[in-house]
Amino acid sequence: MKKWALTVVLLLTLGVATGMASTIDFSTCAAGDITASLGIDCGGVNFFYAFDGATGANTAVIGSGGVVVDAGSDPGGLEGVLVLTFPTSLSMAFDFVIGPQAALAANDFGLLVILNNPGVDFIETDATGVGTVAFQPASNPFTIANVTPNPDASNFTMSSLTFTTAAEAVPEPGTYALFGSGLLMLGFGSRKPIKRRS
Repeated sequence: MKKWALTVVLLLTLGVATGMASTIDFSTCAAGDITASLGIDCGGVNFFYAFDGATGANTAVIGSGGVVVDAGSDPGGLEGVLVLTFPTSLSMAFDFVIGPQAALAANDFGLLVILNNPGVDFIETDATGVGTVAFQPASNPFTIANVTPNPDASNFTMSSLTFTTAAEAVPEPGTYALFGSGLLMLGFGSRKPIKRRS
């Protein structure tokens, strides 16, 4: 196969393999407590806060403003893990705020986010208390992200969430155009020149 034809095939493969992002619209979620054993499903993702402390004073709810976790009167601070369960996904990103900022200094981080894939992808955010976490793309597809807040913090909010699933790897119209032009190029390139008789 000619080099240019191989390049076209590779471009087409990349175009078909990239997915489309889904953004969670928290205003459409069924508002409520996400500490129950099954959590709450919204936009194809399950949100569950696995409390790991002794007093049970942490609260975690989902609503129009996103996911809000609060330590309440718990002297241990945020003593749990926010578990996000996705369809098999290729990437994810979310905005967050955790605080108060002064409380984050002792452990010197805001959030620890770990994906359950063979690449052992993880991100530890700094102690500024506000930012974006993004795995784009992750080293391998994943279905679970464990978000562990700094235990010295007293509140954490996830205000947005975007993810791309393997199932959503559907070509966009531009990809179809690229595919069609690639086929035409392959067709013309494979034609043998016609020899004229003299």
